[in-house]
Amino acid sequence: MSKMLTISVAPLLLLAAFGIGRWTAPDSAAPITNSGYSLAPSLTGKTCNLASLPPVVVKTPAPFEGKTVDELSKRLADNKNRIPSAATQDEQQHLLEALAAIDPQAAMAQAQQLKGDRQAQAVSAVLAVWGEKDPDAAWNWVGSTRPDNIYQYDQLLEVFGRNKPETAARYAMSLAGTRPDLTQEVYLSALMGITHAGGYDTARQLVESANISTEDRATLMNYVAGAWASYEPQAAMQWVMTQPGELQSSALVGLGESWSNVDPQAAANFASKLNGPQRQLLLQQSISKWLMDDPSAATNWLASAENHQDYDQAVHSVATLPNMVRDQTQTALAWSERIYDSNLRVSTVQQILAEMKVKDPAGATSYARSAPNLTAAQRTQLLNSLGDGS
Repeated sequence: MSKMLTISVAPLLLLAAFGIGRWTAPDSAAPITNSGYSLAPSLTGKTCNLASLPPVVVKTPAPFEGKTVDELSKRLADNKNRIPSAATQDEQQHLLEALAAIDPQAAMAQAQQLKGDRQAQAVSAVLAVWGEKDPDAAWNWVGSTRPDNIYQYDQLLEVFGRNKPETAARYAMSLAGTRPDLTQEVYLSALMGITHAGGYDTARQLVESANISTEDRATLMNYVAGAWASYEPQAAMQWVMTQPGELQSSALVGLGESWSNVDPQAAANFASKLNGPQRQLLLQQSISKWLMDDPSAATNWLASAENHQDYDQAVHSVATLPNMVRDQTQTALAWSERIYDSNLRVSTVQQILAEMKVKDPAGATSYARSAPNLTAAQRTQLLNSLGDGS
């Protein structure tokens, strides 16, 4: 269980690191030619056309559309003479993006004249436009001027993924080949762009065909399943269920997390039909979210579900609902008696009795003495928690 949870949050940890650019890139990043990159056939036997996805176009800000390089350069020079403010910084950013759309190298030269965080933000903005306009030139600029800045490679891979998935796949494959320790990161960057543009089938083919370890593939499948399930949970589920062993287990976690956020009832229905170690986790994910959205419907659904240890965490969530513990103590205790795991059952009862003690201390003590399916040591534990160890 804990292993799968670790896998499920790995993409989030990588995303956090992207934002501060802490990782190092390859010592040398040689220019890559426009060699072809072929992904594996789809599950239906059809070939995926990577170029068929609609591009995400970086639009020039309207006030500067149609301006020449000289006009934009003059505006940038005038901007430097204005009183520094958030407004002037915003205009400067838009000017650089507009200039990057027609002369990215000139825009980059202007961006590099800035200092500190403003330089980093400006370079990032120019690189995003450049990567959409001329991917190979943008990549080679990073390789020749900033080969140790892996964050900029990550940024370009995401831009490529949004616009030209085949280019993202090609560069991710190359960079991962020279830096295998960054395999998850570089492929994840490309997948973020591809899935952002709705290229879920492309994303799953890239993950399935990449020459990577099973561990890396499992983590990336977890991400793709989660991204896909946020918008097309049924399609994502069908893909996940075709995966074997560890890959399916990892992908199920991502699927369950996202599906629970968009349709917890459907996610719970799916989880209830699963077999295997991920069933309990997906039930917990879906029912916990459903309890927040519609506690009455979730509670009624769970009341009619089978008595099984896989529902333990979900039952615990119902039994410890604040309004249940406060206003329906006996019902909460009845729910706790459905929990199979004895340690979880004791901790659940202890939580309920702590609230019950405020209104009915005698009743709380009485239940602790006679609680079903508990050992003598566990009853003593409950009594001690109530301050009555006699």
